[in-house]
Amino acid sequence: MSLTRGFYGTYDLDANLSKGVGKNSYFSVSWQKNMSTGNATKGFNGGYHCNGRGIMRKLPESPDFKVKLTLDVKRGGGPNSQFYLLDIGSCWKNNGDSCDGDVLTDVTRYSEMIINPATTSWCRPDNLVSCPPYHVSPTGGGWVGDSRAWELDVGTLSSRLHFYQDPGTKPARRVWSSINVGTEIHVSSAGEIAE
Repeated sequence: MSLTRGFYGTYDLDANLSKGVGKNSYFSVSWQKNMSTGNATKGFNGGYHCNGRGIMRKLPESPDFKVKLTLDVKRGGGPNSQFYLLDIGSCWKNNGDSCDGDVLTDVTRYSEMIINPATTSWCRPDNLVSCPPYHVSPTGGGWVGDSRAWELDVGTLSSRLHFYQDPGTKPARRVWSSINVGTEIHVSSAGEIAE
């Protein structure tokens, strides 16, 4: 048994492909998954209670993984865009056990690296509770006009973050079921675009 999916698009921002390709650029991507081999990971999507499947063959575990990516931000999505250089998600219970789909005891965990300098910073000298445990740069380096390749030692960083667990319980294995790059644009009075 196999599953086939795909998508198509253009690199021309003002193109309307419903009228045909015309002189626009065009790309098409398709893939086929052999459903009988079971070689893709599965787990709770980003820590949410619904099960999902991914494209990784093995889920990364702290502290032993790095992420390499190239990012060229054209437009950042405005001040309400939490543009993530990286967003990793997982799930474990407060007693250190793995999540099992019980929404009353499963706890979603995240490590998010926001690089948008237009996003309002809640971190201030009089509001230290809203400060991230690590603040790399006040400029949002790698932003619009500063395309760059990144090699992020996410495994080491995520092993040092403090997540709540019940006192006296065994430390949870930090196995990450989702890794994302991109943005969440929150409610805005203007139409925002991230590219």
